[in-house]
Amino acid sequence: MANYKSVGRTNYFRVIDEKRWEELFKYICTNDGKWDYSKKADDGTILHCFACEGGLDYIEPDSYDSELDYFIEELQKILPDDEAMIYTEGGHEKHRYVTGLSLVVTSTTIDWLLLPDLALGVARNHLGKDFNTEMTY
Repeated sequence: MANYKSVGRTNYFRVIDEKRWEELFKYICTNDGKWDYSKKADDGTILHCFACEGGLDYIEPDSYDSELDYFIEELQKILPDDEAMIYTEGGHEKHRYVTGLSLVVTSTTIDWLLLPDLALGVARNHLGKDFNTEMTY
């Protein structure tokens, strides 16, 4: 059995409640580490950005289960209406599959984009809706 190995990062994004962001960020967990690349813009606005290795998850103390959906819903509450947090990750499981994904969170929407699904859709646009192929082994 192989482990999923990945690396991911976000864009730079703003929040309307810095204290709540700090509480949420504290419980973002990964298998191999996380890094905070937040910075202050010239106008004083804090722009948040983080990177991680080993997959993105969110687990609060005394919890054994992933609470990533909770994190996303709570993040939505502190994103300005004109902002998006975009997390992009690439990974593989001993080359059995290689994948890329992006999570796009706004104050009102949540979208997961999977690179293999998007690529298959493009191939079907070129070759017809019945085109199919094996992308894992």
